[in-house]
Amino acid sequence: VVEYNSITYTAGPIWYFITQTSSLFSFDEAFENGFNDWQIIGPSGLWNWSIANSSNAGGNEPELQFSWSPSFNGNSYIMYNQEFDGFISYAFDHYVDWYVSPFTVGFGITTDSGNSWITIWEITPQGNVGPTTVSGSLNGILNEYRIGFYFIGNSYNIDYWYLDDIRGDGLLTPPDPPNYLEAMADTSQLRVFLNWNAGWCVTYLADEYEIKRKD
Repeated sequence: VVEYNSITYTAGPIWYFITQTSSLFSFDEAFENGFNDWQIIGPSGLWNWSIANSSNAGGNEPELQFSWSPSFNGNSYIMYNQEFDGFISYAFDHYVDWYVSPFTVGFGITTDSGNSWITIWEITPQGNVGPTTVSGSLNGILNEYRIGFYFIGNSYNIDYWYLDDIRGDGLLTPPDPPNYLEAMADTSQLRVFLNWNAGWCVTYLADEYEIKRKD
């Protein structure tokens, strides 16, 4: 909003608003492409992850499966190969086919390609779990991370773990709204000239991003 006359002007604040839903971008992995975007990084259980033509997690075929065989005792991680930046929520469907305690399954993120992990969610089951949906917030998580799932323990203690429909969503928030709006009146031409800094809008995608001018 600008108040002006033929000599000068007084600039007020710029107002901006959203005309779309709050979800700007989303990620949904249902394993139709198999292991194409995933990497088993162990250090144990390199042969225990597979794509199963089943729907035990509650979604549709296929789904990700962790099997007890071949038996090992240690940690096994599977990581999504692309980096993310800006997700504020996550969800996935899973089913734990339990055999005997103890063991731990979980979901985490890594900022160094799997060398170290930050646990986001994990459980040590005392019986079968699910099929159920796990969801939560990633607010405050560092940028440029990869997601992954893990098994910790003796794989003989579990029968199977099934995962499907892994998803995430981000909010539409203008990081740099327009500013420095100027308006000058030209009394000879009876016109008002507007000038402003349009700002930038960054749309995050998996492993890449777009910068769009807001004109």
